[in-house]
Amino acid sequence: MSKQSLSFLATAAILTVTAAPSFAQESAPVVMSPFDVEKDNVRVHAKAAPDAVISPEGDLDIGDQTLAVTPLQRKLLKHYYSAVLAFRGHAYETGAAGADIAAEAIALAASAIAGEDTSEANRNVNAKAKKAEATATQICADLADIRVTQKSIAEQLPTFQPYATLSADNTGRCQGK
Repeated sequence: MSKQSLSFLATAAILTVTAAPSFAQESAPVVMSPFDVEKDNVRVHAKAAPDAVISPEGDLDIGDQTLAVTPLQRKLLKHYYSAVLAFRGHAYETGAAGADIAAEAIALAASAIAGEDTSEANRNVNAKAKKAEATATQICADLADIRVTQKSIAEQLPTFQPYATLSADNTGRCQGK
């Protein structure tokens, strides 16, 4: 690993470590536009419309009104809720893995600067990075699942249409397409 690569890696690691604490606070609301997780509910945002709130039981509130839903709609709403929580979980895992990699990369950079053999530490960082990449890939799969599910909900429940804002472009960008 070149000294220039190590310098870049150390800088990236420091930036990651300073940003990582926000991922560790699972009790705080995590804003993930166009939706966020707040307490036990998923809150879905739409332009010029009140938020839609989906409960773990598949209840749907829009504004101050609880909507009556069919068993199929409830099943879709519960799946949407679960998919958003999976997305959040994978985002936390990726952030924590990034912080772990950053800490190890800082140590690796310091060892390299001191002239120590860093080949094993470098292999460890690369192995952890591959694991983190796999978790990050899962985030994209979660986002695709959310998009398909929100589309199905909007087809079954037209009132949900303004909240079905994720597009194929969104999921494609996540997957690097």
